[in-house]
Amino acid sequence: MKPTASFCLTVYTLASLTAWVSGYDQSEDTTSVLAVLNYNPRPCMRSSNNNGYSYFRQKHILGSQFDTNNKQQWLRYLNSRGLCGRVPVQTFMQSEDEGAVRSICRGGGINLQQNLCISRRSFLVYAIWSQKPRKKPCIVRSIKRLRHPVVVACDAIDNQCLPVHYERYRGQKPDNNAPICR
Repeated sequence: MKPTASFCLTVYTLASLTAWVSGYDQSEDTTSVLAVLNYNPRPCMRSSNNNGYSYFRQKHILGSQFDTNNKQQWLRYLNSRGLCGRVPVQTFMQSEDEGAVRSICRGGGINLQQNLCISRRSFLVYAIWSQKPRKKPCIVRSIKRLRHPVVVACDAIDNQCLPVHYERYRGQKPDNNAPICR
């Protein structure tokens, strides 16, 4: 049975409320609840979303250089890209890591489940807690610098296997007996 749009909206709303009430919750919980309903069963299968990698890149790869320890600089960055308050905690990686993040889906990652792949190496990840109250300016509550493996969903877009979704890291470890993502 396929979930209805109202069911998805209810799940998303409950997840958003839970994340907000609990304060600092990890990054993509609110979107991963919805995304799990649409995962491909294996990595690198064709995606119906031809813009999946572009959206991933906009949401998770830093598009400019700035002082990543400065809340005001993050505020400018989030506002300039329309990302403030998108989810309670957003995750970003350095632009120089973009090739390595893409390679997770091209032999550099291990399959966790469905189309989720985990990197074999750790990345510097910025976790930014921001809020956008109604009719009020964006607020950056906290900045955390983390170093851990990255988990992404990998789908085929234009015959290339690319990351399309960032999944929250929950301490998973790559299983060297699991298939390689490609």
